[in-house]
Amino acid sequence: MRGWRSTRHTPWLLLAIGIATACDRSSERPAELPTFDDGVAAAVDGIPISLEAVDAPLRIELHELEIAAWSARRGRLEKLIEARLGAGALAEGSPQWRSRVEWRLERPAPPRFALSAAGAARVGPLEAPVHVTVFVDFASSHVASLQPAFVRLRDVFGDEVAIVFRQLPLPYHRFAREGAVAARCADAAGRFRSFAYGLLQRGPGFTPGDLRSNAERAGLDEASFEACLAGDHARAEVEGDLALAASIGVRRAPTVFVNGLYLSGRPDYHEIDRRVRDELTRLDVAPRMNRDSAKADMPPPPTSSLPAIPAEHLKEPDAIVPLERAVVDEALANELLKAERFESTRGEFSGERLLKLRRVEDGDFFSRLGLEMGDVLLVVNGAFVTESHDHFLDAFADHDVVRVRIMRRGRPYAWEYRIR
Repeated sequence: MRGWRSTRHTPWLLLAIGIATACDRSSERPAELPTFDDGVAAAVDGIPISLEAVDAPLRIELHELEIAAWSARRGRLEKLIEARLGAGALAEGSPQWRSRVEWRLERPAPPRFALSAAGAARVGPLEAPVHVTVFVDFASSHVASLQPAFVRLRDVFGDEVAIVFRQLPLPYHRFAREGAVAARCADAAGRFRSFAYGLLQRGPGFTPGDLRSNAERAGLDEASFEACLAGDHARAEVEGDLALAASIGVRRAPTVFVNGLYLSGRPDYHEIDRRVRDELTRLDVAPRMNRDSAKADMPPPPTSSLPAIPAEHLKEPDAIVPLERAVVDEALANELLKAERFESTRGEFSGERLLKLRRVEDGDFFSRLGLEMGDVLLVVNGAFVTESHDHFLDAFADHDVVRVRIMRRGRPYAWEYRIR
């Protein structure tokens, strides 16, 4: 009997001991765990971790999630509005739409970061009212496609805009880090613009040898450049750019900011231009207009049986290539340049045959233009190039801005050459 009574009371005894132990341990814990309302996400040993510390490197990612949610809501809202108006009855933005629909679902505002240009590679003055900060990976085709936008922004806005380059070599791009270090070395030598634009023009598939040949074209001293590549200073600068990117959550290249305002996705020239103008308005700075010499210098097309293409309808260039007039004139004076370089295509266009480049030699004029063997010439300065209307080389002799469109392996490409 005595043993049974002891066993029966054992659970109650254990419960009492547990309560006493818990009460004793409670004195070691904070009296009240902070909450999100206090700006605190958690606490470890009583030391809080703020929500701000959690969000700091996630602001871009969180904004993209907000954009995705807004986009989904917008699509659903448009369907609900259409159901009330009647399918296909009204087009968004029409006078009827504006009179009957009150739209309140606003796109989430992008975050703005405090981004200093100090210590960064830069094209344009430090005191420019607008800084377009771009995190770049020179081995990225998406970064290369923005090269014309960088040039045009400076064309249009002059010293009101500075392009600030931060290096973000991605680990899965071969030689990307070498390209970033080389760009920093070019900046230290005062040749960043020529080096960077030349490397972007070359495209993502560069090699260490290409970096050195590009440095030579940019006017860098070979011995100083090699010493910089082998040293630690430029590498430390690249690491600093990578640390800045990590601190604000930049994970892809290009990532673009206008005075610290984040531009979602992969903005093109027109989106960046719009944001720059918004910033100039916000700062009460009157923008300079119509400074783009590329279109102002576009010559009228020569007489041809083929239709002309107005300059404003030409494809935006994939690259803007600077050339020296002396180099161009020397190449054009070389008769070997014109000897058997082109052949007629088999197919015809409007009854005329186009021209295909049959030979390109390393370092010659055509390779300097970025052309390859097999490229088919389509348009030069708004006029088609054909067997009976071959004005390709004449355009370089007669004009300071030459816009060329070609077909390469079934895809169209465009270049703009600026001869100074």
